[in-house]
Amino acid sequence: MKRALLTGFGPFGTVTDNPSQRIVEALNQTPIERCQLITEVFPVSYHHVRGAFPALLAEYSPDVVLMLGVAVGESRFRLEQMGHNRADPCASDCEGRRWKTSVIDLAGADFYLTGLVLAPLRDALRERGIAACISDSPGSYLCNFAYYHALQAIANMRMTTECLFLHLPADERTVSGSGDHPIVPFHQQVETTRFVLQWMLTAQRDRFQKEDFPHNAPAPR
Repeated sequence: MKRALLTGFGPFGTVTDNPSQRIVEALNQTPIERCQLITEVFPVSYHHVRGAFPALLAEYSPDVVLMLGVAVGESRFRLEQMGHNRADPCASDCEGRRWKTSVIDLAGADFYLTGLVLAPLRDALRERGIAACISDSPGSYLCNFAYYHALQAIANMRMTTECLFLHLPADERTVSGSGDHPIVPFHQQVETTRFVLQWMLTAQRDRFQKEDFPHNAPAPR
């Protein structure tokens, strides 16, 4: 039986009801065939996220990690192919703290790539009528911060774990009050996440050859 780690985030800013948290909670209640599912919901906190992934990876040694976050204003599910060594020192987390520099790790690589080839997954989602795209920019806030730390920890620990960050559109409950942004119903978000997780666990796929994408290479512009 394979082991999967599924993570989401709690509320922050105008996101008063984060769909990533509710998806994690929903999937935690419904078994996934031939999978031991470990779930974790993080507060939108630099301090908490920073140490979380090395500890979770060391404790559970998951085969796959699927990380969820919401991108209000996005109409598609975004498959993030890299975590960048960048941060926004002006952006406060839910504890009122800011990251002190414009990079996450002063001694770290410019970026880390997922080991997954994402085009087949994107195409499989589109074949199911799900709007999906591949993205090379998960932002400069906690989603990117968490993704970078997860990929960095996997690389430093020399693990074979596959890791992906999936950016979700908003659903009916994401933002309090009315707002002019795309909505994808929550039930579709749950089923899309389940499909992505199952694809990661079972699909036959190629892997990036790590030597072709050195981690200390400059990030694409």
